[in-house]
Amino acid sequence: MNIVEAIKKADNAHAIRRKSWVSDSLMLVPTDSTFLTAILFNKAVINVRWEPSKSDLLADDWETCFNPLGTSDPLKSVHLEDN
Repeated sequence: MNIVEAIKKADNAHAIRRKSWVSDSLMLVPTDSTFLTAILFNKAVINVRWEPSKSDLLADDWETCFNPLGTSDPLKSVHLEDN
């Protein structure tokens, strides 16, 4: 599927990734907040900004995958827990 289809299917239980990415542990959690897109690796947030390449945007190998954090906005959850 393309990236738009994958994002529409992403929810609290699902993140997105490309099948062509080498690691199954790398995934993205798109958000609607100012926290942008969370990049997860090995069940941890490693970055908050993802800049897709042209090939990422045009690819049709996007899929949903299990979101180990169980939230569609993991950065907001972490931020709120810190306060």
